[in-house]
Amino acid sequence: MKCLGIVILLTMLGASAHGQGLPDPTRPAVGPGSGSSGDAAATLPQLQVVLIGHGPAGRKVAVISGQTLRIGDKFDGAVLAGISANEVVLRNGNKISVLKLFPVAEQRSGGLDGNVK
Repeated sequence: MKCLGIVILLTMLGASAHGQGLPDPTRPAVGPGSGSSGDAAATLPQLQVVLIGHGPAGRKVAVISGQTLRIGDKFDGAVLAGISANEVVLRNGNKISVLKLFPVAEQRSGGLDGNVK
């Protein structure tokens, strides 16, 4: 009976240790190559997530640099003016910035090795 209690205790400790290591996917990346070294890329806003609800009352939400926003909310002095599936529009006075969720693919002629036309 004593062994059963030890096995249950070890199982519970193992399960709680595994649950603590799950990262939040909406948090901005921190570390090498994440723009946290103080370079110019660290100051640029980054669109991380776009959520668009279905139906007539579907809500639109965007996560920009870790901040959850809806249309009309302010981010770094700019107003979130629009949300679509792959981009958001920020308006700061007459200046309009478009943040894209996915980077634009580089256009090349030919294939990967240049031999395919």
